[in-house]
Amino acid sequence: MSKPIYYIVIIGFLFLAGCTNNQESENEEIAAMVRGEEIPLEEMQFLYKNEQIPDKIEGTIKAKLAMQEVKKMGLDLSNKVQERMENLPELPPEDTSHSGTESERAFYDSQAQKLGMDPEEYYKQYQQKTSEMFVSIMTYIEEKLGKPWDDTEENQQYTKQANQLLDDLVKKHDDEIQIFIDHN
Repeated sequence: MSKPIYYIVIIGFLFLAGCTNNQESENEEIAAMVRGEEIPLEEMQFLYKNEQIPDKIEGTIKAKLAMQEVKKMGLDLSNKVQERMENLPELPPEDTSHSGTESERAFYDSQAQKLGMDPEEYYKQYQQKTSEMFVSIMTYIEEKLGKPWDDTEENQQYTKQANQLLDDLVKKHDDEIQIFIDHN
């Protein structure tokens, strides 16, 4: 093989290898794609401990689908999200002795440190993101099934129906969901 052709072939392989590596690194930055919308890995790392991400991706996909459905319905959730945010407690104090609150505080501190943030700022952003997800899911379920019932036994049935509704939503759009991370 002559030298110019040899160099062209080598350059071609390097170019292809570079393209492949870029695609992989781009996909590594995306945890999942849901109906054309990305769930960035960075968002998953913000919300969860790194070791929890594989277990949380399916629930996050359900939340993304619910958010998309509520948006498609033309519903504005900003007031509901704001109301929920106003009713949430403040960041638990560092010197708490209650074990549940202590572990919550440890989570917020650990995540804030991992992300290079102040714990108070992390807590506010975390609550905003999780409130948007929660309100979207609950609104979608209520639009489809009505409000939850007060009776405990009926409420258990409602919860089963709500879970089935979300599972069905995933099945309906299964061909439009891609997961790019290892998951369970």
